[in-house]
Amino acid sequence: MKKRLLMILPLLLGAMMTVAETNLIITSAETGTDLPYALSSIGKISFAENGSFGQTIYLYNPSGDEIAHRNLSSIAKIYFKEGTIDAVEDVNTSVVRVYPNPTAETIHISGLQAGQTVRIYTLQGQMLTDLNVKSEETEVDVRALPNDSYLLQIGSEVFKLIKQ
Repeated sequence: MKKRLLMILPLLLGAMMTVAETNLIITSAETGTDLPYALSSIGKISFAENGSFGQTIYLYNPSGDEIAHRNLSSIAKIYFKEGTIDAVEDVNTSVVRVYPNPTAETIHISGLQAGQTVRIYTLQGQMLTDLNVKSEETEVDVRALPNDSYLLQIGSEVFKLIKQ
């Protein structure tokens, strides 16, 4: 009995230990619910037009099989968080605000930290803007961008930006 318990004990301890990893979090625009995905389970992220559904984000596992897809209009934000999926509790603690969104001319960003990087990407992943902010608030002129949807990365958070 003692020998059997010694063999099972490492298995039980291993099951109880939690290993931290980075998660991709998608926040639903409708419900505010955070949907976590372990980055280790994601091999590829892509954005594509999906017929009448519009712009869609696709997540694929390392083998290339689709594991999830979400219409961009149903997503409030996408960001990364260190921790375990079962420990993701209150991940919606961002104090960063981006407004107005949609916009035609400029976006105002507040809640920044000096030295933080603000980047704008196309949905195909091409970086268009790379700014190093110097204060807690900044404005970004987007008049030169074509009317479309973009990804706005601020530190580890990603927001959907709509240019009209």
